[in-house]
Amino acid sequence: MPETIIPRGTQLLHDPVLNKGSAFTVAERDALGLRGLLPPHVQTQAEQVERILDHLVRKASDLERYIALIALEGRNQTLFYRVILSRNDAVIGRRTSPVVAATPSSQEVSAAPSPP
Repeated sequence: MPETIIPRGTQLLHDPVLNKGSAFTVAERDALGLRGLLPPHVQTQAEQVERILDHLVRKASDLERYIALIALEGRNQTLFYRVILSRNDAVIGRRTSPVVAATPSSQEVSAAPSPP
């Protein structure tokens, strides 16, 4: 059976399934070559969820919140699903597509970030 190779450093941070963002502990940062690549303060995933929810509250529209959430999913899937499962309806919005709430103009859609 082939040995599983765990990515390290920036390769790990670019993997949305394995990336934990600032939730990597100091020991994990040392072992995985992440020191200096992340903010020095370690945050729990619960603290990260609160930070993301605060960020989403400041967005002006459901479309902006949707774009921010999709960008989060592309960086850190674990955190994305924790935010979604937090069931904070005031931040996540109604359980409908943002298209139902407001149809974006072609300029808004073209300005949306696309994955690399």
